[in-house]
Amino acid sequence: MSFDTNKQEIIQKSLDAYQELKRNHREGDWSASPVEEKNFDLRDFLLQKKGVLEKFRRTYLVAGRHSFPDSPRGGFYIEWGSPGDIPLQLKIHGKIKIFWMVIKLLFFKKFKLNLKKLEDSKIGKPVPQNFFGLSITESQIRHYYYREEINKHLGSKFDSVFEVGGGFGGLAGELLSTMLIDKYFFVDLFDALPLAYFYLTQKLPKDEIQIIARKDHEINPHAKVIILPPNLLYKVTKKISLFINTMSFQHMNLESIDFYLKEASRLDSENLFLNNRDWIRDPSDIKISNYPIPKKYKKIIDKQWLYGKHRINIFKAKIEA
Repeated sequence: MSFDTNKQEIIQKSLDAYQELKRNHREGDWSASPVEEKNFDLRDFLLQKKGVLEKFRRTYLVAGRHSFPDSPRGGFYIEWGSPGDIPLQLKIHGKIKIFWMVIKLLFFKKFKLNLKKLEDSKIGKPVPQNFFGLSITESQIRHYYYREEINKHLGSKFDSVFEVGGGFGGLAGELLSTMLIDKYFFVDLFDALPLAYFYLTQKLPKDEIQIIARKDHEINPHAKVIILPPNLLYKVTKKISLFINTMSFQHMNLESIDFYLKEASRLDSENLFLNNRDWIRDPSDIKISNYPIPKKYKKIIDKQWLYGKHRINIFKAKIEA
């Protein structure tokens, strides 16, 4: 669906989906922990404010949404309003940070990195850093890096991918546009899903994208991407090739992590790809080394991720004798 041609339709469908998801939201084992989610009211106000959805990546809407907003210090300040309002000190800090991240990637790729692959699509109007005429964002660098790790250890062809905590859809868009994936199940809390629909509809204009918002919605077998909240995960019955969670389990309590990992097991996920903290920042935190990984999985990779002390863990389902 072309955004230029169908702009108002895409915006309206995103907002209508939000209202329906909000009405049908249910609490359960998957519910947000006290530190995982805050300010639903502020997000509600911003989502419904005219003109905000189109530029959501420079607002509070992406805070905590698996986005790593492209501000220099990893947070986002709604009072900035537009790129021209960002203080010079933060602009300089941002350029230094992005430069450092690119250098790390160059060594990771053994200097075979094509910088154009780090250029952001700019959907949602993020604030990029300009390098050599390219608009590069922190989030695109991270998504590219995840893709490279997945490709290196698990390949680039999957029948089905199940991502929990997908936020605005940045990683999903990167994987779907560069790998051979037949179907992608995208799961997050209700206020993130409209952002993902808005983003992915533009990122993947040739693919059918469906939002499951209530019990009587059934999964369209022809849809490439199925976006749905955790309380409707029971509708997914397809065997999963790859289960993904990056930096969202680390904000959840034990009940939520256990819920999602049991879903991965129920769906016979062949591979688990996780990147989360292995230390406790908040009282309800669970270290990645203490996750309740189902016994059917064997850890094949445990490594420090490229940009800090977080750890990438990859698991494969054990082959039964």
